[in-house]
Amino acid sequence: MMKGARSFSHCGIAVCLVLSLCVVECSISATQNAVPKPAYASLRTLPPVTSAALVTAGAMYPVDIVRAMIMADVGAKSQALPQMVHNFYQAHGIGGFVNKGIGAELLKCTFSRVVKFWLQPTAHVLAFGKSQKEGTPLTKGVAGALTTIPEMLVISPFENAKLVQQLDKTGRFVNTGETLKFLATRGGPTGLYTGWLPMQLRNALWTGGFFLSLDTFKEKIEALNGGKATATTDVAAGFCAGVFGTLFNCWPDVVRTQIQRKHLAAMLAPTSQKALLHPHLVRTAFRNCATTSAEIFAAKGIAGLYAGMMVKSIYLGGSGALLAVLVPRFKELWGCTAE
Repeated sequence: MMKGARSFSHCGIAVCLVLSLCVVECSISATQNAVPKPAYASLRTLPPVTSAALVTAGAMYPVDIVRAMIMADVGAKSQALPQMVHNFYQAHGIGGFVNKGIGAELLKCTFSRVVKFWLQPTAHVLAFGKSQKEGTPLTKGVAGALTTIPEMLVISPFENAKLVQQLDKTGRFVNTGETLKFLATRGGPTGLYTGWLPMQLRNALWTGGFFLSLDTFKEKIEALNGGKATATTDVAAGFCAGVFGTLFNCWPDVVRTQIQRKHLAAMLAPTSQKALLHPHLVRTAFRNCATTSAEIFAAKGIAGLYAGMMVKSIYLGGSGALLAVLVPRFKELWGCTAE
């Protein structure tokens, strides 16, 4: 019965994500009057981009668990990485590294990467009136950052659900559907969007940095390879671009983790009350982000804001490498022209 409920929950979430993608695409197509390409042009690239994103999400998930543990440890008593991994293993077993919160992770990360690599060319046309092939590194980076706005509106609840499941030490949260219900019930209207502002900064900075630097890294690495573009050069360039983006987005990721931990602890408290919307919500979000950043810096300096930089670089560098090599090749297999 539990497995059936879990499957139903994940199927429902998947349907919601697909519908959200369709809404975003229809909204963009409605404003794309000046673009000479037909409205279905970008829809044709959706299947190969989705396939590449799904493979990447599954491959990088174990690294993401380790990254989440390190980020969450910033505000607590510091532990060595081997000890954190050991504690996680004791609580969840070896299977926890491949299935703890994996439903939320696969759905969230697949959608997130699809938005980045599917809508970025369209965002470039809408923002600058020309194809991204004709754009500069800066315009490509800005277009990538713009795609994170609709992305975060959709994935923020799943980001919170994934973190709740990964940091759950009692096994209270069984599946994504139950976790989302808990966040909405205890946290009120804002519970699903806990830590939204630093999450928005995190994704915009990484995505912008990735697209800003990818072509430059490709040119440099291909030059070292005698001017030849191969799968190996694409992997290397994608990894470098992913690490480059991490230089900018590491600190907001640490900040959002701490904000989410505090709010989660408050929601778990027996005396907690349902949060209500109030007119100062946006101002409070900025204040929480600034205050948490200052607290981390005061306690541990710049190293605290860049906690887990190595693991995060491996995670986002690896993600960038896989996407850089898989997206264009999956498009070729699907018969699409790489944009």
